Amino acid sequence: MKQLQLNSLTKTFGGVTAVHNLDFSIERGEIISLIGPNGSGKTTVLNMLSGTFPPDSGEIIYEGKNVTKLKSYQLCRIGVARTYQIPRPFYGLKVIEAVMAGLIINQKISLDVARTKAEEILSLVGLAKECLTYPPFLSAPSVRTLELARALSTSPKLLLLDEPMAGLTSTEVNECIELIKNIRSWGLSIIIVEHTMQAVRALSERIIVLDYGEKIAEGTSEDVLKDPKVIEAYLGEQ
Repeated sequence: MKQLQLNSLTKTFGGVTAVHNLDFSIERGEIISLIGPNGSGKTTVLNMLSGTFPPDSGEIIYEGKNVTKLKSYQLCRIGVARTYQIPRPFYGLKVIEAVMAGLIINQKISLDVARTKAEEILSLVGLAKECLTYPPFLSAPSVRTLELARALSTSPKLLLLDEPMAGLTSTEVNECIELIKNIRSWGLSIIIVEHTMQAVRALSERIIVLDYGEKIAEGTSEDVLKDPKVIEAYLGEQ
């Protein structure tokens, strides 16, 4: 059984069609990347998958069930978590408290158990030393890492990452690649929206390319990134 299946997903805003008749699927434990020019519909896809807003037509099948109309909190409870392109930390909470909040809300566990699990997550992502820091005092890369830690605190089975490497240096990108590989070893499936081709090549079993809301290519990085339609979408010509 495929973990996630999108069937003819469509979303419009006024007279603009952001996503049109999109079909794709993801297997359990797979990493796929959504790429495309700015405005091609990538984040809109994540917004529909995470319940931020519903599609106008089509359906989303998750673990064999139609979840098209579920709200974001309902999807979170069944294992769908996401990060945002612009991080949204709880500025009034310490790093460890922000991660504990997700654990307590979704697992209904005690504070002591939540703290222990939060420490494990922060150790995994490399934020253990900043556990008592407030977000305004974190570096930009650490704020992005906190966004990821908060998503992991909900015990996801499907993780949606919206440009997790935006603004990172080459060294930081390599560190993030290794972190995502490590997270994937937990058995998670991951969908990444990303512009950093270094990361896309290193992480993806498959790449799906969108242009003006439509899928124009799908396959391995080697095949997709030399596709004439993909080159034209990015560069305007071959």
